[in-house]
Amino acid sequence: MRLDIRGNLFVWVCAAAVMLAATPASGGELTSAQIADYARRCRDKSRATIKLLEDNLETQRRHLVQVKRGHINPRQSGAVHLHSSTGRVTFTSKDIKRENIAKTETSIEEAATRLADFQQGELLSLIAMPNTGEPAVGMLGTLPNPEVTVTQVLGPTEMLIRLTWFYSPPFSVPNGRGGQFRTPARERTARFWVRGVPTEEFADESRQFLRQAFHIAGTQQYETEAGSRSTVFVIEPVDLAPFLKPAPRKWASADGKFSVTASYVSATTTAVTLKRSSGKTIVVPLKKLSRADRDWVKERTGGE
Repeated sequence: MRLDIRGNLFVWVCAAAVMLAATPASGGELTSAQIADYARRCRDKSRATIKLLEDNLETQRRHLVQVKRGHINPRQSGAVHLHSSTGRVTFTSKDIKRENIAKTETSIEEAATRLADFQQGELLSLIAMPNTGEPAVGMLGTLPNPEVTVTQVLGPTEMLIRLTWFYSPPFSVPNGRGGQFRTPARERTARFWVRGVPTEEFADESRQFLRQAFHIAGTQQYETEAGSRSTVFVIEPVDLAPFLKPAPRKWASADGKFSVTASYVSATTTAVTLKRSSGKTIVVPLKKLSRADRDWVKERTGGE
């Protein structure tokens, strides 16, 4: 791979990458035990997230009650006024009141869906990589900033990205009065070689969001247009699915006459494998499931 370095901008001038060496540096191998431990810590974090979501949902429901009870006061200065002492809400017109009721109900519906996703294991609170400012082989977690710049798409599942984030150095400085000032946050920019992420919808120099958990697996060396060599860290997405315990859900037959409560295991283009609470696995043809269940499977398999 050859790069034309112009100031701080890296412009890729040829389509084919000239990889000089891929180095799985010491400590870069990711073990099942490490992934299992990371998944466990994410589940612990998710439990705290669920509590916050439950509290937020309850707050929104109480607010909806107040909005529905709200009076009309055409003479008030603002369209909507919340009386902090009583929690009462007043509006300048009935139309504004109806609009606020609709917005609050939509917000409650979205909050309830998000809460259900966490409770059923569909969403997980991922833990970020240690934010020391210096990436290292073996680190595991989400990127310190999910927004990245795709420097160049290298193949169906490979690309180079540029990542900028802020970090706080782990030390303080004396303030001259016997105390200490915490060192201000610093900005850091680095390039990474990403492997294992579909790139068909990405373009060179586009901004994208990579929110999944990654593992720094090693380093990659390449040659620039100027003839020099550069080395970047290689990051690969981590598949947490085998280490998570999917919550059981109710599955119904297409005719609605039968149902079973079981956890999703896997799916093919024609059937889905489920696990009952007893531990017994069953294989059910997709065509025998309800439309809602088929859509549920389709969302999780990317339509395969």
